[in-house]
Amino acid sequence: MSRKTKIITVTVISLVAFLMLFTAYLVAKFGGFITGGTSISCGCTSDESCDDNDPCTEDICLYPENCYASRCIHIEKEECKIEK
Repeated sequence: MSRKTKIITVTVISLVAFLMLFTAYLVAKFGGFITGGTSISCGCTSDESCDDNDPCTEDICLYPENCYASRCIHIEKEECKIEK
């Protein structure tokens, strides 16, 4: 292997290693959101996070273990329903 080939090989390997480390740094710093988009906001993480401060509703977090699928629902309590 010629001296020129060795220099090119070492340079390419060094550049690839640097890019891998830089990518790992960006992922660690931005939590995987390195595309310039906004961070993900979960619908809810527990029933308590769904509290709407309405004493006449039961607040439930559906799928709290899955940030993408979690949603709050508010079910009216029987004792609060007004007969018409």
